[in-house]
Amino acid sequence: MQSFTVFARPGETLTTIGDPSGFGTVESVNFDGSICARKRLSPHSIEAEGIERFNREIETLKRIRSPYIVNILHHGEYKFDPSCNPLPFYIMPLAEYSFREYISNYPWSQEPEKLIARLCETALALGYMHSREVVHRDLKPENILIFERGACLCDFGLAKNMNANTTGAFETNFQSPVLHTPGFSAPEQKFGLENCGSPSDVYSFGCVLYRIMSGELPGIPGRELNSEIDRRFGVFADFLKKCLSYEQSDRYQDGYELAEAFFQLVLNPSIVGSMTIQVDPEYFPCSLSDAAVHGYPSMLDTWTAMYFSLSLELKTRLPYMVDNSNILALVSGAKRSNFFSVVKDFTDVIFKSNETWAFVDVVGQFFRSITDAAFVLLGKSTVRDIELEQMVIFLSQSLAVQAHHNNRFDGGREFIRMFSQGGELRREILTKVVAQMNPAVYNWLGEEVNVNLMYVDNDVANMLKLR
Repeated sequence: MQSFTVFARPGETLTTIGDPSGFGTVESVNFDGSICARKRLSPHSIEAEGIERFNREIETLKRIRSPYIVNILHHGEYKFDPSCNPLPFYIMPLAEYSFREYISNYPWSQEPEKLIARLCETALALGYMHSREVVHRDLKPENILIFERGACLCDFGLAKNMNANTTGAFETNFQSPVLHTPGFSAPEQKFGLENCGSPSDVYSFGCVLYRIMSGELPGIPGRELNSEIDRRFGVFADFLKKCLSYEQSDRYQDGYELAEAFFQLVLNPSIVGSMTIQVDPEYFPCSLSDAAVHGYPSMLDTWTAMYFSLSLELKTRLPYMVDNSNILALVSGAKRSNFFSVVKDFTDVIFKSNETWAFVDVVGQFFRSITDAAFVLLGKSTVRDIELEQMVIFLSQSLAVQAHHNNRFDGGREFIRMFSQGGELRREILTKVVAQMNPAVYNWLGEEVNVNLMYVDNDVANMLKLR
């Protein structure tokens, strides 16, 4: 498995923003004391269709939130001049580059690792978006922004909800022939945006990869293009040919399937040699965990390998690497043993750190999220799940010991909340935990119970007061 490192912030800063002749005008503004980017509807796009398209972009960005999709900080309306009706705008973080500029600074021939890392992040963004039933329909280098932490998709003006049964802003289709980017749009897109699905974004991803590797755009899909790819693209040839297939059904079917195949290719040292793929140690694994719970459990292998390659300092960031909404799926998934091994390693790392006291409350919340998910599964199971029960015992014991050792009552509260909902199963497991507990830890927790009875049912309170 390939190694991962944190990438450094580029020295250059973004000095110009976009093309003012486009659909929207982007300019730098001061927002809440920070320099941000404001996108507003361009004066020549103020017809009803343009306003509807811009408002749909705002609604899409509010709906989908991912580390690799640009974050909308604020939105509203403005008057272009006193005689006009108010027009929409939104504010987002200011990027350092567009991917088009990034390609110029880090050409494939010199630093392919950097470009691969940004493509990994872009694939995860597509996966997140497609798992939420949204298709972008305008993926190209200009619509991938580069921030310190990595790549972010932007410009969702042509985005569409793929669920045909849903009505509303996401379902608008625009038929104008100019609403696609020649060279990056899929064949079906040239005949109407209503024909586009998630494989259309996969095709555009293939075009971006083709462009950064060769400096050119691909030709018409078919035998001649495939022969060209075989001749020029080496180990990437099969991946590219599948992305650039003429028929949607012959491509990867969504962003996570695309990401899974791309990661298997670029993170395998037997294929690409000794590359070190430089990705952000916090946001990247959070996105991988989302991929793992949306039908691609093999992504958890990449997530696990990445965690074990991190430095001690970065390993302490594990609670921030996992989206709480994914914990239930991670605990119940086929590869939960991978997840458990990471959590146990994290427990060992964090509780041997000299800074443990600073993390106890965060660790407690993280552990409680896991045990809450475990109790949900244990309550539904018709047979005893010994592995899951042992994980609950391990986490609760570890937290109690460290909360006592560091005299962190907030950690003690999280321990109490693990069992606060009562129920026979929780009481049974708590009995096992208490039976193995050091008397000093037990007495300390008893004092905490007296202070925080509001969090605990009577049975649990009695168990923590008396052996």
